[in-house]
Amino acid sequence: MKKVQILLPLLSLFVVMSASSQSNLQPDSPQYEKLKSEGKLKPTMVRRGDKIVFAPPANVYRRQMPGPNESQAQHVQCNCLIPLDSTFSIAPFTNGTPPEYRNDDGSTASINLPFTFNFYGQAVNHVFINNNGNISFDMGYFQYVTNPFPSTQFLMVAPFWADVDTRDPGSGLVYYKITPTYMVVKWDNVGYFGNHVDKLNSFQLIITDGIDPLLPPGNNVDFCYGDMQWTTGDASLSCAPGGNGFGGCPATVGANAANGTDYIQFGQFDEPGYGYDGPFGANDSVDFLDNQNFILNTNTTGGSTYIPPIIHGLVVCDTITLCSTDTAFRDTIPISIDFLSPEQNQITTITTSFSEMEFFI
Repeated sequence: MKKVQILLPLLSLFVVMSASSQSNLQPDSPQYEKLKSEGKLKPTMVRRGDKIVFAPPANVYRRQMPGPNESQAQHVQCNCLIPLDSTFSIAPFTNGTPPEYRNDDGSTASINLPFTFNFYGQAVNHVFINNNGNISFDMGYFQYVTNPFPSTQFLMVAPFWADVDTRDPGSGLVYYKITPTYMVVKWDNVGYFGNHVDKLNSFQLIITDGIDPLLPPGNNVDFCYGDMQWTTGDASLSCAPGGNGFGGCPATVGANAANGTDYIQFGQFDEPGYGYDGPFGANDSVDFLDNQNFILNTNTTGGSTYIPPIIHGLVVCDTITLCSTDTAFRDTIPISIDFLSPEQNQITTITTSFSEMEFFI
């Protein structure tokens, strides 16, 4: 098992309040807003119910551990974002005001699922939707300062863990829908802290019972992205210099079982552009996520020996139409597919085969 240790920048915090007084802070309160804007909130605080308490310090390293035994990603022109309709509801954040529940750092109460979601061996029947781009299973998380995965603190699935702020009317909202076999959560054109809407992000999460045909067989999680324009809120700049939606503590994309063993990380993003060098290289550029679709499986325990290569860059759907009237005029189409090697020093070898073709005359 390979291990890589990378020290993260230490956070310099000057806390002017006592631990007991900070533990009673309410997200969106003037006192909370002031401390967050000044960088004086403890990044290791965890919200339990309506109160904020303190968690152990986060890991200060990244370690390559076995991940799910099925994962793939497709960059497709076919839009995987499910359109909003009357079957969606606005996520009812406990610190938001109905009917829109606009908020910063909010979470919902526990939401029951009519199906069982298998999360690395845990049978999950309820979730918390967190405004900051993730769902969790043990409690609601307010954290806007992100961690790389693996982490022993956060039991979450994170299509884009970052400092989402929907308080400005120019921001979209967080929506969800639940069916008997799957759940969809959609962050629709959302802004970032504090109250910024000059850049907006759209992304979506699907979790299923592992059988529903909404996802390919053997998979139960899907991350889907629209236009991604920012990575970092103003209060998340303690990791590195930044501003205007970039720099600072990078947004994390992945899933984490909080046991140090079962997780997957697709990357950490802190800048504009299309640069990407894999899940565990340097921080990446958020436009890489535009129109991406990551499909994975968390219906496993103990990890696998190797994380399989991750496909991205596919610019067609699963049906390719070629037209030809005779052999003198043959239609061709180029297909560009890239494979990401998610483990350190992993070499990916590509072979192809064609087992089925359909002809229509």
